[in-house]
Amino acid sequence: MTTITSAAPLDHPAAHGRRLRPDLLFSIRVADAIRAQGGVPDMVESGSALWAAIERWPVLVLIDLAAPDDWYAVVQRAKNLPHTRRIPIVAFGSHVDTATLKAARQAGVDHAWARSHFVTQLPALVQSYLVKPPHYVVGWDDTPSPLALDGFAAFNAGTIGNSTNCWSTRGMRSAPGARAYQGILQVGVALHQIENGRWAGAIKLMRRGLNRLDPLPALHGVDLESFRRQAYIVHQQPLELGAERLGEIDRCEFPQIVLTAPITPVGSTVGRVGFCAVSDTV
Repeated sequence: MTTITSAAPLDHPAAHGRRLRPDLLFSIRVADAIRAQGGVPDMVESGSALWAAIERWPVLVLIDLAAPDDWYAVVQRAKNLPHTRRIPIVAFGSHVDTATLKAARQAGVDHAWARSHFVTQLPALVQSYLVKPPHYVVGWDDTPSPLALDGFAAFNAGTIGNSTNCWSTRGMRSAPGARAYQGILQVGVALHQIENGRWAGAIKLMRRGLNRLDPLPALHGVDLESFRRQAYIVHQQPLELGAERLGEIDRCEFPQIVLTAPITPVGSTVGRVGFCAVSDTV
């Protein structure tokens, strides 16, 4: 089995892929194809190793259905847990073994292909997950509101993330740039979880935030790509250190919101999405 763990840009920590492999020669061919597209293959040979790889949040998982270990249980687990269900899983096997291909679909894989079809589609498949076109949402190029700018400052000062109650739920759903602001806030709350030693909460919220931010283009006047890149680096650290060593994470590596140009806020703050900094003390 193979997972893809890095992609273009190569410093993007979540751009990796993984595959369970009964056939070494074929596995080498798959790995070479992944590298040719700018990815980093991570080859594993057991269900337990595949699950450990999936928990590191690869961009793509490839499963050879001829693998001897229990891939079915791993797929079901991955697709049933909220922090892994969005990871795409593609399985491939013999075109005459329709029962196994059907079982893979029932387990929850995103695609179950005949091996010959998989080989022809592999370069395009890997490329499609390594390089995602931006998703232009309404308001992506709007000038941030005064509340948003206040939120950026609070985020950089480390005072955001203690509460999400300060967001207007009604305004959040309709305001320009809401998806980006939601994603940034969730990253901020994840950093707060790290500071308080809450490993599971940090991973869950960081992934929610990055899932919101990943498809977005640059915000008006905000270096969103740099923010995402820093957030991915911080996301990997709890995975590598484990829950007992969260205190070793250097806060100086936490992502910052960088404005690429001076911004003059336009419009009233009333009804606009923004952030609210909430202190720990009352």
